[in-house]
Amino acid sequence: ISGPMASGKTAMANILVRRINPLLKPVFVKPEENKMIGIDQVRELNSLMSRKSSGDLVTSVAIIAPADLMTEEAQNALLKTLEEPAAGSMIILLARQVNTLLPTVMSRCKILKILPVSEVDASAHYEGYDPSEIKRAYILSRGYPEALTSILKNENENLTNGLNEAKNFLSASKFDRLCFAEDNKDRAGELVANLIIVTQAAIEQSPPANRLHKLIGIHKQARLAERQLAAKVNKK
Repeated sequence: ISGPMASGKTAMANILVRRINPLLKPVFVKPEENKMIGIDQVRELNSLMSRKSSGDLVTSVAIIAPADLMTEEAQNALLKTLEEPAAGSMIILLARQVNTLLPTVMSRCKILKILPVSEVDASAHYEGYDPSEIKRAYILSRGYPEALTSILKNENENLTNGLNEAKNFLSASKFDRLCFAEDNKDRAGELVANLIIVTQAAIEQSPPANRLHKLIGIHKQARLAERQLAAKVNKK
């Protein structure tokens, strides 16, 4: 399942699991202490998912999130399990961008992309909210369901903090931005994603020409950085 940060990937995975078997409790594989998902974690998962079940019912599900933080060695270690899954097992990979995964991994998966909802549908769904708040939330979330709901209901503190962090980053001096980027390079993907959201939202507010020009430049640079990170360039 692919989609940007706070697009609803985990929610979609949980819906799939409940539809398949309401009694299932999936095993989550996540990075340890904000690091990558390593080969030892995948080997442990392979062992767990090798247990076969009788009948056609899915009895074991693992969710790897975010799958694009698996090391190359970990991805290679997962290949056999993806190609020849044990009876009754399923592995769900959640990734911001599928092209960050090895082609051999992608070729063994069915790819589901989370798409943004239209502004009309969002307004109809949240009809009890102030239209201006819906508009603001829609712009900031880019129409992705989980982010849209979180912003409107102020439910996701991490998302709110991330967007505020991006706003402060834009208003800081060049020196402070460089220092901040150096201190937080391990969070480069998250920072770039938030910069894209915030600059897009600001552009759509039709600011004065000089600020608009600057915002468009930053937005293009952030998009470029997103593509470069997907290609696994040096984060620094």
